[in-house]
Amino acid sequence: MSKMLLRVRHEIVENADFGAVMASDTIIQSLKLEQSFERHTHKRPLGHPLGRLLRLILNNYCAGRTSKNKLGKWYADQSALQERLKLDPVDLNHQDAYRPLDYLDDRAQAAILNDCLIVLVTEFGFDLSLLYEDTSSSYFEGEKCPLAGQGYSRDRRPDRPQVNYDVGVLPGGFPARMGVYGGKVPDNRVIDQVSDEWAQQHPGERTVLVLDRGMTLWRNRVRIIANRQGY
Repeated sequence: MSKMLLRVRHEIVENADFGAVMASDTIIQSLKLEQSFERHTHKRPLGHPLGRLLRLILNNYCAGRTSKNKLGKWYADQSALQERLKLDPVDLNHQDAYRPLDYLDDRAQAAILNDCLIVLVTEFGFDLSLLYEDTSSSYFEGEKCPLAGQGYSRDRRPDRPQVNYDVGVLPGGFPARMGVYGGKVPDNRVIDQVSDEWAQQHPGERTVLVLDRGMTLWRNRVRIIANRQGY
């Protein structure tokens, strides 16, 4: 019985990178971030979909790590990402790397973060039973920030205006919320807003807020309990 040897010549006609960039874009798609970008940013004609541009910028930040001025050049080398985004590198200019970021104001960032958290809870099983919450502040040398005001200075600079902010994280360190407040707003007022917003965003969850002792006045505790939370 004779044997027949078949020789097949393979020719590579296209090469696509399925490394870090594709992993990054898959995570972005799984978290539905492009849809969230579109939903929470004010629409203005940019020549390209705003959510798609922000998705490109985020991919570059996570996997490319180039300057914004080199975004177009980096994207031109990402053939696999081009297949997904359907953006022609020839049509991109350096303004496409800057203008979309102008739409990510504090309100939009907080809303996008909450959308991301909802996906993680509903589709990936993240636990919302604990929220570690704390506040801080930053002072300014300038005079033009509309939120800046005189308040308790953690930097020991009571002579300078400041802005207050809070960050809440889940067990494991995943950021779950953020907020920015005027420099005059005390911590106990911030906690009232945190409790109210969390109750509105996650009405079915009984979350325990882990707080600094100085942020839990009697009325804060009443507010937290009224929102069906623990402390």
